[in-house]
Formats: sequence, structure tokens, C-alpha cells
Amino acid sequence: MAASRPGWRPSTVTGIVLLALVYYGVARASLGLSFASTNASPVWPPSGIALAALLVGGPRLGAGVFIGAFAANLTTFVGNGVAPWGPAALVSALIAAGNMAEGLLAAWASRRFIRGEMFDSPQGAYVFVAAALVAAMASASGGVAALVGSGIVPGHLAGTVWLTWWLGDVTGLLVIAPLLLQLRTWRPRRVNWRRGVLTVAVFAAASGLAFGGLLDAGHANRLMTFGLVVFIAGAAYRHGPLGATSATFGIAVLSIAATIHGRGPFAKATANDSLISLDGFLALCAITGMVLAASRQRAHAAEGPAVHRGGQLPAAMLLAGLAATVLAWHFTAADTERRAADRFDDIARDIQASVQERMGVYEQALRGGRGLFDASVRVERGEWRQYVESLTINRNYPGIQGLGFSERVSRADRQRYVEQVRADGLPAFDFHPAGERDEYTSITYLEPFDERNRRALGYDMYSEPVRRTAMLQSRDSGSPAVSGKVRLMQESGEDRQAGFLMYVPVYHRGAPVDTVAARQAALKGFVYAPFRMDDLMHGALQRVDLSSVCLRIFDGDQVDPAAVMYMNAAQCQASYPHQFVQAVPMQVAGHRWTAEVKSTQVFEAAVERPRSPSWRAR
Repeated sequence: MAASRPGWRPSTVTGIVLLALVYYGVARASLGLSFASTNASPVWPPSGIALAALLVGGPRLGAGVFIGAFAANLTTFVGNGVAPWGPAALVSALIAAGNMAEGLLAAWASRRFIRGEMFDSPQGAYVFVAAALVAAMASASGGVAALVGSGIVPGHLAGTVWLTWWLGDVTGLLVIAPLLLQLRTWRPRRVNWRRGVLTVAVFAAASGLAFGGLLDAGHANRLMTFGLVVFIAGAAYRHGPLGATSATFGIAVLSIAATIHGRGPFAKATANDSLISLDGFLALCAITGMVLAASRQRAHAAEGPAVHRGGQLPAAMLLAGLAATVLAWHFTAADTERRAADRFDDIARDIQASVQERMGVYEQALRGGRGLFDASVRVERGEWRQYVESLTINRNYPGIQGLGFSERVSRADRQRYVEQVRADGLPAFDFHPAGERDEYTSITYLEPFDERNRRALGYDMYSEPVRRTAMLQSRDSGSPAVSGKVRLMQESGEDRQAGFLMYVPVYHRGAPVDTVAARQAALKGFVYAPFRMDDLMHGALQRVDLSSVCLRIFDGDQVDPAAVMYMNAAQCQASYPHQFVQAVPMQVAGHRWTAEVKSTQVFEAAVERPRSPSWRAR
């Protein structure tokens, strides 16, 4: 590529200052999209700005690249609290040196190996692409080494950060630098308005189909990306190199904006994954535009129409190959996403089945307790203790805090009942909370009788509305019932968890229970169990891969933050855009829970999701 003549260059100092300011401003904006505060951004126009400036103004302007890159990285590191000034300055200097080396290397290779101008022949475009790919490796490798060496980036993320860095720089070099170089030599001339309006209309139609949301169902918008490639090809043949580079830039701006907002065929679970996929497509667009524009230039320079027509065959073959690539990408990606959705559905069903099956097991334990009362004239405290001990609930029923019996007591029998329990070896026994009520349901037995459960002894569960609702439901139906979300009496100030209770009604022996009124009259009390939700889920979901999902379980049928009963907090990130989300209803002893299941980065990393078609597909 021919070097620029000195007459085109501004003064060196002015050029350095202007380049540093422009580089800094664009870099600061681009670093807002960096991966996990690493300053590695998948969108990096500064690389193309630097290369164009160095090709026009010469290697002395490299100082402007260094200053702009150093200032942008330093202020971003410090502003994000990633590192204090000293270490941040050192790492920023190393990164800036890599950015400067990238631009100088790409500029040197372009001048050294491109004969004439970049768009004089396809070979010149190929050399420029190769120079961009290699130069970006230098910047990415040096930057990642500095980040890992300083401890800002953990070693296991080095590969992801390197790929993000390299693709962002490559895309900036291929999209921005050729456009700026073409704008430098552009001269105003008479505008063909008809051709211009047609070009804009085609761009609007192709962009709308790919990113407008009309074809999102079934991901048909992936197929529409080929329309954008065809648009670039048309711009290259109708408007030459400036048309091709302008079209590529327009597609880049639109697609980046749409993808950041979760629109279009490249939108995935995270912004970084989305933009990495998009980088591959933009690189393909840029290379296609450069090669076709260079082919057009050579055809126009050749003598005779036959030569011009002959130059169309390679372009047609190129577009046919790109069409096949896009089609293969679409079907492969659709199959991968289908398999991922099936796997996610399996996990959601496993969660639903595991919870409901485990609660069914607990229900049987409570029914066994009722059977003990049905078979006895009176169940003594020691007999109840023996029954609970035989269940070994700490081992076989994780999450259950105990198994108890709450007896129904009328206001008239209250004092007699208190004296009876005190005589049974509990001299401090009394009802709580205090107060006169028409009837009470005192917790009489609760095993194991440890420190937590002692606090619940004598508690009148009818006095609390949520518990009372479930108890009345169980009494009237004759079936087990589960309460809504409550704070258990067993909870202390440490390791607080959401709780609930399960009730099974116990009726007086021989009393009729064939109607609701009869059951209300025959009620003796309730066999019940209190549950701590985190402990319960830890046992119930042991066979479920919870690292792959963010799971929240809500009381009721609404996803309401106030109703959260359980959350595997380590996997739930508030700002993470989960690719798969499902609300799973669960029926537990007639009560409704809703499980909200979302895919995590672990799940999505395990999915072999094809990237968008890129230059490597060629």
C-alpha cells in the first residue's frame, strides 16, 4: 500500500493530540461494553481509527494511540474500582503499548505487502485482512498477559478474554479503517438520488427483517442476515469501495445497537456472547465488501466488457458459498437450541417431580402419626417419642424440624388442659400467645424435643392467620394441607429460613366424619410438621443439577419477591439475561407453589451453540 505523501500530514504534535483525544473518547465509550470489568471489549472501533491514522500520518502518530489508550484504560480501571492507581497505571501502560504495536504492525504490513491501493485488487484486500488478523493477536496477547499477571483477570478466564479482545480489535480494523481511508479520498460529485433512495430502501428492508423482530419466531431472522450480505455486495458493485465500506459500517452500527438491546439473530444470554457472535458476522461482511469492491475496481480498470462480465463469476460463487454457510448455520443453531431447550425442560421437570415426590413421602409420615392416634385410646408423650424416633427423621426426612401433635382445646377446658400437661412433667407449660379465645390448638407433643422445638411447645397455631387457614382447610377436607409462608417458632437469629407447616387432621375415634359439619365437630387435633425451606430443598433436590439453573420457589401462583421461599443464591445473578426461563407449578398437599427456573452461565456454556458465520467459515 503506497505511503501517504508528507503534504497530507498535519503537524506531528497536532496530529498526536487530536488522535489521542479521539482515541480516548471512542475507547471510553467502547469500554462500557467490556467483559466483566476486564477492559476487553467485543466492540473496539479505536483499533480501526488508529490504523487509518497511522497509514495517513505515519508511525510517529503512534504516540497518540498510546496516550489515548493509556488514559482510557486507566480511568476505566480506577472508576470501576478494579485496581488502585499504581497497579492500574502499570497495566494500562502495557495495554496501551499493545494497542500501539497493533496499529504500527498492521500499518507496516499494509504498506509493505499491498501494491498500490487496498481496493486495486482482491489480493490487496486479502493482505489487509491478514495484517489485521495478525496485528490484533499482538494486542490481545499482550493485554491478556498483563491482566492475568496483575491478578485482574483469573487464569481460567484468559481464553474468553483473549477471544473477546481479538475479535473486537479485528472487527474494528476491518470495519472502521477502510471506511476512514475511503472518506479521506472522497470528493463530492453529482448525486444519483434514485440510486441512493433504492440503496437506503434495500438497507431498511434487509435490516428490518433481520433485526426488527418480525421473524424472531423460529429464528428465521438468522436467514435474513444473508440479505445484509447481498446488500453489501450490491453497494460494492453500485457504489464501489466507499459504498461497500459505508454499507458495512451502517450494518455494524445497527446490528450492535439491536444486539445490545436483545434483538436480532445474534442476541444470546449475555451481551459478551452476543457481541462475539456478531463480530464474526461483521468481519465476514467487511471482507465480502472489500473483496467485491476490489473485484469491481479491477474489472472497471480492465479493457473490454468481456473482462467485466467475467469478473462477476467469482462474486456469484462467493455469494453462493456465503448463502450455503448462512443456511448451514441456521439449521445447526436451530438444532442446538432445540436440544438445549429439551435439556432445560428436563431439569425443570426433575425439580417439579423431586419436590412433589419428597413432600409425598413426608405426607405419609404424618398419616402414620394419625394412624397411631386412630389405633389408641390415648397416645402418651413417651409413645409419641418412640414413634418419631423410629422414623429417624434427621436422616430420612431432611428439612423437617420435627413431628408434633397439636390438640384442640375449648375455652372451658383451657385450665384443666394446662394442669394436665404440667402434671405430665412440664411444670412451666402454658398457652402462648396470651389472651382469651373461643378455642385453642396447643402444640402438645413435638419431637425431637430439642432447644428449637421447646420454644414451640404450647403455641396456639389458631392464633396466626396463615397457619389457621391451612388447619381449617385440613379439618374440613379431612386431607393433608400445607400452610403459606411463615416464620417458624423454631427460628432464632441465626440462619433464618422461610418456613411452612403441613397438617393432617385427627378426629375422635368412632365419630362420624362423612360431612364437613361432622368433621368440624369430631376434630381432636392435628398431626403436623414444621419445615425450613432451605434445609428441605437441600435434601429434596440432591439429584438435580442446580449449578445449571437459578431456582426460586414462590408461595402461591405468582412470581412475587415477597413470596420467595427458596433461592439457590449462588447461581442467581440479578443482571444476568437468562436464555431459558420457565415457571413450573407445583401442587403440595393441595397448596400451590411456583418454581421459577432460569438457565445459568454454566448451563449455557455446556451448550455447543454454533457461532455466527464468520471469516473462518470461508
